[in-house]
Amino acid sequence: MIRTLGKFSVDPESTQFKKLLTKEMVHVKSFALGDQLNVKFDGKCDGSIALSAHRAKIGGAHYRIAPVNMGAASWYNIEFDIKGSDLRNIGQVIPCLEAASPKSLTLFSLMRFFYKNGRSQDVSSAQIELCRNRRRQSFPIQLDDLAHMPTEEIDYARVIFKIEARNVDIELYDLTIMGVENASAELAPDGAGALRAMGDSADFPMNRVFIIPQEKDIWTGTASQHRALSDGVFIDFEVGEGHQVKIAQKRNVASFDFRQTAASGWRNLEFRFTNVKNTGAVCALLRASGAHAGSNSIETNVILREYDENFKWQDSPLALKMPLFSKGSSVQQIIDLSPKLADSRQSHTFGILLFFPPETTELQISELEMFVFDRML
Repeated sequence: MIRTLGKFSVDPESTQFKKLLTKEMVHVKSFALGDQLNVKFDGKCDGSIALSAHRAKIGGAHYRIAPVNMGAASWYNIEFDIKGSDLRNIGQVIPCLEAASPKSLTLFSLMRFFYKNGRSQDVSSAQIELCRNRRRQSFPIQLDDLAHMPTEEIDYARVIFKIEARNVDIELYDLTIMGVENASAELAPDGAGALRAMGDSADFPMNRVFIIPQEKDIWTGTASQHRALSDGVFIDFEVGEGHQVKIAQKRNVASFDFRQTAASGWRNLEFRFTNVKNTGAVCALLRASGAHAGSNSIETNVILREYDENFKWQDSPLALKMPLFSKGSSVQQIIDLSPKLADSRQSHTFGILLFFPPETTELQISELEMFVFDRML
């Protein structure tokens, strides 16, 4: 399904347009054009931008954005903001720009995401050319790189058009931002709860492995090597002199002290599944709630480890990261496992591993669970 994420249109009857018909306005600093669109530039360059409105008989009503003495500007952009909540279940964003320019002009476009934890991330880019004739150009921006970041953690996103030429006018008619929803159905916010309920039915084969102290105790103590924490859950790290992890459980929270593994090359939690038949539609749901690593957010690398009959393994990186946030936000992600599972086996034993970065010194978990299920049932 395609839906509109935002739109800027020229309204010839608006007060702003009518004022600019009679007299252009010169801006010496960044300014807004409508509710969501902004024209921004380097205010230290002693340049300016003249904005005017036109009712052209040929080409239609438009705004003219004319740079003045902008040659020394280090940057000059047209930007459009989108609410983070509007990006839920969006896999592709398609900006559609309708514009013209008296001279050939190159624009570079990208999408920048601003997260609630203060981070930002640029995703994708495209180059488009404006010319004398008014035309509409669209360019899809894939959001695959955002697979590891849940949309509820996005504060807002910004489509940015970086303008290379500092001395060429732009005639702006329309800008529409469309979003293409992911093809696979998104689980409801309580998708894990729905899976638990369906898992009680014999008609819905489902495996679940979890760390939820409120529901089931885990092993506690000091681990100096690989060991099981509960059914299907294991902790592992590089063995070495003095390397150890302290594991405790208190007030329905499992805590992991990784400070003695600082010199260790790696550390992980494994959620292992056995006797899984690859139907071609096998998926995993990863869910964390109230899981965090001290005062900082971290991103765990997610690895699929498949075991053979002799328990030798082969690792395959999965195209996502599992974030854990300092505020303990809820995170839910779905992985398509079938393409990663070997075709030569009737049933599969594999682990889904979360590898923690070296700077992880502590980890608190209220709920961390994984489901493996057939999405077609």
